[in-house]
Amino acid sequence: MQPLLLFLAFLLPPEAGTEDIIRGHEAKPHSRPYMAFVQFLLENKKRCGGVLMREDFVLMAAHCWGRLISVTLGAHNIQKQEKIQQVMTVRQAICHPD
Repeated sequence: MQPLLLFLAFLLPPEAGTEDIIRGHEAKPHSRPYMAFVQFLLENKKRCGGVLMREDFVLMAAHCWGRLISVTLGAHNIQKQEKIQQVMTVRQAICHPD
């Protein structure tokens, strides 16, 4: 039975179940206003998280790199349009030299 389950798990699409919170809990809505949702629109809509450092600067991990980047701020649930949610297209992305 276990080999069959393992085989079936490999058949799942990579994003299957990624909407769930794993080993954590849902934050109180809008309690983390500095958190950013980053989406790369040309790379199969790859997604990353980021943190708002200044009003014009979002810091994200080095492996989160691509073209045509969209940043969403002020959202508790990115699946729903919220009043205070802001979606912006990145004008300039700077990669750390290392």
